[in-house]
Amino acid sequence: FDPNTLDKFGESCTREEWFNLLNRIMKEQNEEKENVLSGIFSKYSEEFNEEKLMTAKNLAEFLKHHQNENLEDAEISRMMKIHQDKEKVDQRDPYIPLCWDYEEFTGYICSQVNTIVDPKEDEVHHDMTRPLSMYWINSSHNTYLQGSQLVLSKSGSANIQAYEKALRMGVRCIEIDVWNGTKVGGEIMPMVYRGIALGGLPISSKLRLDDVLNTINCHAFATSQYPVIISIEDHCN
Repeated sequence: FDPNTLDKFGESCTREEWFNLLNRIMKEQNEEKENVLSGIFSKYSEEFNEEKLMTAKNLAEFLKHHQNENLEDAEISRMMKIHQDKEKVDQRDPYIPLCWDYEEFTGYICSQVNTIVDPKEDEVHHDMTRPLSMYWINSSHNTYLQGSQLVLSKSGSANIQAYEKALRMGVRCIEIDVWNGTKVGGEIMPMVYRGIALGGLPISSKLRLDDVLNTINCHAFATSQYPVIISIEDHCN
């Protein structure tokens, strides 16, 4: 991105010009990050049935050369199984070894397992008896969205697994945007999705509210015993 682009605005710009500029900056940053990760994945993966997949051996090489980690084979296998997409595993040919596709690999990269935070900070050593308002709370905005929050595309659609991922990463405050739905079994089922937002962004794909709540119920305390705060943005009439 060329910072001189800002000069053409002079002392002011319209809301639409500012949004388009911000949109462009975010898109270029996302593409740059995507190119780095996809390049790494391509280097440490093999082709199975015309699909690039990272095996346990490939992951061990990546960890050694990029992360400076030397893990035992059993630990690598355990970690890979945790971050596998169960639906994708069921669809793969049984002869294909334990592996990740690109999305599973990036899921690991963004997970708590790969955090830069000192592992000792994962252990609670603070006074947890204070009022809730006295703590910084790990929070998520538009939790249902995957991908960019500004550039909605195929990667920026609503996905039920986004709630599971957030909760398992330790998020304690999640957001649900609830809108009018359609009849399901004779009852009106509210839907969860992103409506029209800044710059006239398109509506995202939709999730059923009951599916969202069931997912939260299943994973709310998978990695933390502390309360989950649900922020509901209610657009229903």
